[in-house]
Amino acid sequence: MSEAIVITKQTGAPADGQNIVLSDGKAVSLDVLAAAVRRTIAAGHRNFLLNSDTEKQSKTGSIASYNFSEDLEIGKTYTITACITVGSDVTKFVLGMNGGNLYDTLTVTAPTQGERLMFHTTLTLTHKNTTVNVYTYGGGTITCHWITITEGNIPSAGWFPAPEDKSASGGV
Repeated sequence: MSEAIVITKQTGAPADGQNIVLSDGKAVSLDVLAAAVRRTIAAGHRNFLLNSDTEKQSKTGSIASYNFSEDLEIGKTYTITACITVGSDVTKFVLGMNGGNLYDTLTVTAPTQGERLMFHTTLTLTHKNTTVNVYTYGGGTITCHWITITEGNIPSAGWFPAPEDKSASGGV
């Protein structure tokens, strides 16, 4: 089942030397988090989404749609990881792929509304898909800060570009 990980309980980005509070109450430094992202990339994770660090926001329906850098293999398992802020008017939203009705509806609880969160869902491809989509279930404001799709069932530790991205401006 999908789960949310609170990566910060403050508005805005943490300043140098500050820690990020995780959902289990542990604090981690930005250096440790950056090292985890580098290990994710070094372990062979590959982001299959193009320009997936472009922040997108909407108040209703479809929030964002991201194109694949190449065709994914039917029968393989992939994990979608997204950094999202949900408004106080959101109780559910959807992460998924088009073409095969591979969607996971994620429930958002009141304490996480308004916080920058990392969500993930793992899906096994049964049909050809061409995009990953984020949309609200019943409306509400959602901001998608970044999103990745990687092969396997391990969520990415942060955003990293697809090899085909021409400009990689994003971050954790």
